[in-house]
Amino acid sequence: MRRAGKVILAALLAGFNVEAAHSATPSFDCGNAQAPDERAICGDERLAELDRAVTEGYRQARDKDASDARDIARETLAGRRACGADKLCILDQQVKAIGGFADLGAAVQVPDWVGAYRLVLFQGRQPVQGLPAPGRPMRLHRDQVDNGPLRRTS
Repeated sequence: MRRAGKVILAALLAGFNVEAAHSATPSFDCGNAQAPDERAICGDERLAELDRAVTEGYRQARDKDASDARDIARETLAGRRACGADKLCILDQQVKAIGGFADLGAAVQVPDWVGAYRLVLFQGRQPVQGLPAPGRPMRLHRDQVDNGPLRRTS
């Protein structure tokens, strides 16, 4: 495991002191980001917000079941690493981790905007304009859904 990966896992396992989930920075130091998944998270404020939520979920779940929380953290890091720079894959790993920590009793929830952002990533669009700030709901216009790959056929 690379040094940066060990730092992230250590931060998760130690219950890294997390700021508000609306911060545009992840729970780790982007200056030391070397792996493709880390660089993708550092370059995407939504993935950074989810990274903080995962870390907070770990902290809360660890207080209830340290062994299972540690297992979820390790599985999440391994799955995220396997994603490389694929943002959709990283998002899915982060959402899965939040769900796992919630199952252990963490009060962290998946943000409302995740479904719409997942669709944007799935469609291969680069979200630059028109997205609300992280932490705010995201709504797609009907033409974004109807004219994309999930367009109605009838």
